[in-house]
Amino acid sequence: MAVVQPWAARLDHACGGRATLVAMATVIAGLLVGALAVRRGSAGLVVTAAVVLGAGYGLALASGLREMERLAPQSFRPSAAALHQITASGGFLTPLLLAVAADAVSYPTQLESMATIGVLCLMVTAAYSRRHLSHPGTPPAGCSRAPAAGDRQAGGTDARSDARGRTAEPRVSAPNDTTRSRRWAE
Repeated sequence: MAVVQPWAARLDHACGGRATLVAMATVIAGLLVGALAVRRGSAGLVVTAAVVLGAGYGLALASGLREMERLAPQSFRPSAAALHQITASGGFLTPLLLAVAADAVSYPTQLESMATIGVLCLMVTAAYSRRHLSHPGTPPAGCSRAPAAGDRQAGGTDARSDARGRTAEPRVSAPNDTTRSRRWAE
């Protein structure tokens, strides 16, 4: 997982959610390869599924933290990060739940069902991400420009970067700033 987490930063941008979509697609692919591995009884496919799922989990963890940073008000970020970590760690119980359900439903069917749910979640996430872009290439509100390939900007929509690509600290709003509160509620 730690090997692919820096890729999430390269895929992501303060004004878009590419890394989240790539992470979701990677996990879905891993689930389908895992289902195929069980159906064929192939050790090679099991190893491939483990690598793809590990990459997907690493991307999902890193991109989830970046989304949390982007969406949560600065005063709530530590709590939001803790909630994200708790929720993400809960995902490690999935193999146990699959084993418990194995008497009722086969492993391939369980993995394929999880992939189907993942595709539905991916579609909703992609549609929601695009809703904030009025036209492809148009930056969402609060962004100075549209995300471009290779962008590494971090720190939310208030981040500033210099010519060398270094990102300055995000601007901190006053506690009674209603603009930030409205953005969080949206």
